[in-house]
Amino acid sequence: ENNSNLPPHAQPCLPLLGNALQYKKNPAAYLVSQTKKLGGVFRVNLAGLRMVAVVDRTAMRQVAEAGPSVLSSRQAIADFGFKEVLGSFSAYMGSAIHKLI
Repeated sequence: ENNSNLPPHAQPCLPLLGNALQYKKNPAAYLVSQTKKLGGVFRVNLAGLRMVAVVDRTAMRQVAEAGPSVLSSRQAIADFGFKEVLGSFSAYMGSAIHKLI
């Protein structure tokens, strides 16, 4: 958590809930306000679902062009709940099948 290479945390960040209450009120407005305070890349904790918001165009391009050794679309798909909804096979293998289509 003290790694200076990590993006800053969105605020306010409550124990257990993280940023979920503020985000739930108005997601777009919350992300805009955090972008103004923290810049184009920051961490968000939505009641335990931790993610990085990337809203800066340059950072988006870097993320989009990062290879699978840096970012795993399979893991991201599973982390966003598709594993529970679609099952492990679809969450992990579905992204590979879609690339073939």
